[in-house]
Amino acid sequence: MKGHGRVYPTTISTLGMKALYDNLGKNEALTIKVHQAVKRNAKDGWRK
Repeated sequence: MKGHGRVYPTTISTLGMKALYDNLGKNEALTIKVHQAVKRNAKDGWRK
């Protein structure tokens, strides 16, 4: 997936995940784990 002039793995599918991926050393597995943890722990009413 392309975005901001970069190419991302197909599993990195949202802007939030792209930001995580860029800031977590381009570690795809860690990005997915952190993204899932954020989604799982988001308070009611928070954007999902």
